[in-house]
Amino acid sequence: MSKTCLVYRSFTIDTAAFEIAGTGRFTSSLKISAPGSTQTTQTTLVDLRVTHHLFSSSEAAMSMTIAEGRMLVDLLAMDKARGTSDG
Repeated sequence: MSKTCLVYRSFTIDTAAFEIAGTGRFTSSLKISAPGSTQTTQTTLVDLRVTHHLFSSSEAAMSMTIAEGRMLVDLLAMDKARGTSDG
């Protein structure tokens, strides 16, 4: 299993890649946490397995998952900048 953690636009993006039972194919997981003063005060916004695509390497799985995580954070930042309405 490969793992990485990075901070992007103040959000924490955690990713991991997993081999599927000796197949040589990989899937990944993505967790995005909102900014907080410490790790324990962060709010998890996304916590899921990325199962819609299998990869031939853990590096490819991690690269795609990090890109998707950054895209989601960008969308969250755009929503926050525009201001969202509940009604």
